[in-house]
Amino acid sequence: MIQEIRRKRTMMKRVYICYCPFGLGLGLWILVWPSNFWDMIGGGGSDPIQSTIYGAVLCGLGIMFFLASREPLRYLPLLQLMMIYKTIFLASLFPRLLAGDGVTVPAWIVGGAFLSVILVCALVYPWGRWIEVRRALGEETHSR
Repeated sequence: MIQEIRRKRTMMKRVYICYCPFGLGLGLWILVWPSNFWDMIGGGGSDPIQSTIYGAVLCGLGIMFFLASREPLRYLPLLQLMMIYKTIFLASLFPRLLAGDGVTVPAWIVGGAFLSVILVCALVYPWGRWIEVRRALGEETHSR
């Protein structure tokens, strides 16, 4: 495996291991104690259907992060998903934050956390190294 891809793979693995408990933890919190979660972040969104959808998605992401920690290159699109959906979230949130429409401190914290996830995913993503990634993916899959 080419040295740069090996380094990126190691970084991806660490990112996935770090994000796994956050995804699972937040997801379970929202599923089990939705009103507690929404009160904590200052939102009134304790609708049971919304909470179930959001909590289930976060739990699913947590599980995907766990799987990705074992084979980081195989789950490379997970980094793309994180960058895309969190960018859309921030693009939607930013005008609301600037307008100050009922925005709470936790909203700013969530925005900052999402921005940091976008940046971390962008840093570990192997931009433009598709040939090396393909080769390394073959090695990763065969080394199990």
